[in-house]
Amino acid sequence: MSKVFLVVGPAGSGKTTFSKDLASREDAHIFSVDDWLNTLFMMDMPSEQPYKWARERAGRIEKQILSEALKLLDKRLNVILDLGFFSKEQRKRVPEFIRSHGHEAITYFLDAEPLTRWERIEARDTAKTVTLNIPVTRDVFDFCETIFEPLDEEEKKRAMVYNG
Repeated sequence: MSKVFLVVGPAGSGKTTFSKDLASREDAHIFSVDDWLNTLFMMDMPSEQPYKWARERAGRIEKQILSEALKLLDKRLNVILDLGFFSKEQRKRVPEFIRSHGHEAITYFLDAEPLTRWERIEARDTAKTVTLNIPVTRDVFDFCETIFEPLDEEEKKRAMVYNG
């Protein structure tokens, strides 16, 4: 049976780096919402209501990623979903969708203190490392802190938790 790995965490928690390491260990294909958003839409982002605009497009991207992921899973290939998973609703809906198609869903939750995560983002954006998909300003980081819904105790019990 193929596996789907969901990589969950707030901005700067190391999702992209973790996903790349996991892909090597599990021989899995990574689907990153940031990659798709950056390639397909960021050049058209309006200055007014950018979050609403991006959220709508991220929803479209998720549907396409899940469709493509099922194709790989049906070929017995493992998949990593780096979709952010900022909302509890998404963290519930996506694994249910995966399981309803007969595949295993494994969740990894990554976290670190906000200052540590911000310092990682600054270093990544300054150095323009390979994990840079979309540059994150301090304002964007602070906004992301307000929209990430922390995992509840039940979610933490079902996830593999990494702090640091």
